[in-house]
Parts: sequence; C-alpha cells; structure tokens
Amino acid sequence: ASGKSQNGREVLLRARETYEKITAELLLVRVPSSFATSHLGMINGFAKMSLELESIAGINNDPLVALYSLISFQEGSAAVISGMASAGISKP
Repeated sequence: ASGKSQNGREVLLRARETYEKITAELLLVRVPSSFATSHLGMINGFAKMSLELESIAGINNDPLVALYSLISFQEGSAAVISGMASAGISKP
C-alpha cells in the first residue's frame, strides 16, 4: 500500500476507535425511559459505524466489501442522527 493509502487507513482506524469509545461511554449513561429508544438507537448507530470503518479501511483489499460497508456506515450515521433528533438534540 502506498504511504497515502496507509495514512488514510490509519485515520479510519483511529475514527473506529473513537466510535468504539463513544459507544462504550453511551452504554454507561442512564437515561429516562422516555429517551431509552433514542439512546439505544444512538448506541447501535455508533457501534455500526465503528464496525464498518474497519472494512472501509480495507478498501485496497476488497473494494466491494468496503463499498457495502460504506452504505452500512451511512445507515449507522442516520440512526445516530435520528436518535439525537428524537431526543431533542440538534446540531450546534
């Protein structure tokens, strides 16, 4: 792999670690039952994004898997945004 693609892979894997940490932290947060569904949606969304970043980072090895994972990553992102909106959290 070229230096550029290796650097891109490292960036994606660091982002994966960040999403894993966010997921772990969200699991520790207690929320009122009225927010439980939104909270769980955000947790599942961040977990999905984390999982898919590893496959996306391997685009040089299997571009089709990376493409499918990119679509799945977007679904995870949409789940996070939906959960935030349901909880009344908006962009700053």
